[in-house]
Amino acid sequence: MSGQKGRDVLIKIADGGDPETFVTVAGIRAKTISLNARTVDGTSGESPQAWRELIAGAGVKSASVSGAGVFKDANSDALMQQAFFTLRIPGPYNITVDAGKFVTPLGFEVIEAKDNWNYSRSLLFSWAVPYYHTGVRIATRVGDPFTVTVLAVNGWNSMHDNNRSLTAGLSAAAAFSSSTSLFVNVLSGVEAPDSLIAGKRTVVDISATTSIAPSISAAFNADMGWERTFTEMKRWNGVAAYVRWSIDSAWSVTLRGEQFRDPEGAATGLGFRDIVISEGTLTAEYRIGPACAVRGDFRYDQARQPLFDGPTQPSSERMQPSLLIGVIVSY
Repeated sequence: MSGQKGRDVLIKIADGGDPETFVTVAGIRAKTISLNARTVDGTSGESPQAWRELIAGAGVKSASVSGAGVFKDANSDALMQQAFFTLRIPGPYNITVDAGKFVTPLGFEVIEAKDNWNYSRSLLFSWAVPYYHTGVRIATRVGDPFTVTVLAVNGWNSMHDNNRSLTAGLSAAAAFSSSTSLFVNVLSGVEAPDSLIAGKRTVVDISATTSIAPSISAAFNADMGWERTFTEMKRWNGVAAYVRWSIDSAWSVTLRGEQFRDPEGAATGLGFRDIVISEGTLTAEYRIGPACAVRGDFRYDQARQPLFDGPTQPSSERMQPSLLIGVIVSY
């Protein structure tokens, strides 16, 4: 590269491929660039010759760029985070260790709307499982097609734990083909504050996806949870099924049906016991382009108790039809 005048800097990072290619992640008129990956060796004064490595290679990694005209996209941002905050251990098991805030592995539906089949969220997504975690996860392949992930996190949907006990998780995934996968997750830990601890909250989650025809995909999700309190054992469970028909490159239709049971009202927190809610959703999607889609939901919910708001008063209806239309733009 020939010399250039000025202070414009193009920052590139290797994409990890074989052979590696370098991807542009930022272009700036730089004021400050700081990359830190310094390691720290712990020592003990009682060891021979007063030098002994106790924590070899430990340390803190950070990256910062200061300047005008920074540009990046989601892919380049992910590459930067991976390079500085993810540890990859090469070998036959492809071990990956990363820390921070990440989306829960539980459930079929995810936080990012663009990756779901329906526009509205399921009952299981809303009440049966957490949304995200903060902590550490270690993933490894244990033989084709299985991957196992171990988690140690600060509970449900929390950056800072409300007690002195970590929540542990175990996830197993099997990709039997490009279209058929099975996921089994278990999450267990104390979620109440220290002064109210009576037992652990445990959730078992199972989901599967497959193709039943070239243009038709199906998915299944089941959750079962329980938590011990001072007065009783609280339980909840639910099942959901999905069928998606991709009519062509632009149009698709998805049908979802599910039921959620909350006998003690622990998961929903709506003030009722023996809660049973069922819903069916029909979604039509039209993709305007690779980064934009229009979705419309017709949804019908039905509950054993009057949980839904009526025309004149709240919590007065057992049934609720709804029509939703939304535009999803990914960038």
